[in-house]
Amino acid sequence: MTPEPKTTVDWLRFRTRAEPGAVIAALAPMFGPLGKYIHLGEHGRGLFGFTTSMPILVADIPVARVDFGGASQREWMRVDMPGKGCQWVKDWDALEAVEDLPGGAELRRADIALTTWQGEMTHDLVVAAHAAGRFTHKGRPPNMRTITNSDPTAGRTVYIGQRSADKFLRAYEKGFELAAKSPGLTHVDGHPIEDIYRTELELKASTTELPWDVIHRRDQY
Repeated sequence: MTPEPKTTVDWLRFRTRAEPGAVIAALAPMFGPLGKYIHLGEHGRGLFGFTTSMPILVADIPVARVDFGGASQREWMRVDMPGKGCQWVKDWDALEAVEDLPGGAELRRADIALTTWQGEMTHDLVVAAHAAGRFTHKGRPPNMRTITNSDPTAGRTVYIGQRSADKFLRAYEKGFELAAKSPGLTHVDGHPIEDIYRTELELKASTTELPWDVIHRRDQY
């Protein structure tokens, strides 16, 4: 039996030449019992050179959007599901129906997130890993930017790489972020807030192909 992934998908973007109705049908199984309520919303103005957009709704909850139309788009349709939409997905293995859409489907962005709860990962460990060259694959090490605060309870954030590149990492003290939204919070599910840390890897097909395996084997990535 395949173990439950430790990571989660926090953003999904793909493009396809299939019809919007076919995309909705392919996405539905990913939402489990809620899939029968998935539908397209009202037409709107498109983004990034597309002429038209439509929200993808589960009942009345927006989970994604499609953008399509425009002579320069060569019949491609862009489907974008941000983190809030990904939270409603029950079965990422059902994504195979999207991969098999008529006309093909190409993964364009996938964000993979890992939240640790017992101090396994910390701000200092991420900074030390960068200094040790652990984020360097070829050539120069990626740029690292840190955001700190005179108030330690405000939490610290690390950015590694360029947002426009194929790979970009954001890591931050998630427990302090949760505490900022809920004053007085000291623990989450029994875990001290100072031990809760989140790492988010943003992968994009900017210069290289992004395989669907990124979703199916996200822990390894």
